[in-house]
Amino acid sequence: PHVLGDVDVSTAAEVESRWEELKRAEKGRESVTDGIPPGLPALALVQKLARRGAGVGLAGPLATSGDSLVVDLVQPVSPETLASALETLVELGSRAGLDVEGVLRDRARDVRERIREHEGVSLT
Repeated sequence: PHVLGDVDVSTAAEVESRWEELKRAEKGRESVTDGIPPGLPALALVQKLARRGAGVGLAGPLATSGDSLVVDLVQPVSPETLASALETLVELGSRAGLDVEGVLRDRARDVRERIREHEGVSLT
């Protein structure tokens, strides 16, 4: 038997979405954010939350604000341009005296709350 049950899925996004639904039901989770280890490094945490949010149809910052400054910084998108942009942003935050890891962790908390609100799940 197919692991996704009797549901027809035709795209990779549909497969991922169905997989998340099945895992959530199996583990008794209310939200796709449940089960994400809070101790992950901030960058890994935000990346995982972004994927889970996209899986439930929540648009991320690229779709909602189209922040052209950041998009222009990494064009064309490649490992090198992305790494350079990340390094630049980290240096900028550090020079401003910010705890970059803490700032990103705070953003992860906000992303988690937005996903749960989108799902209609209590924030507690």
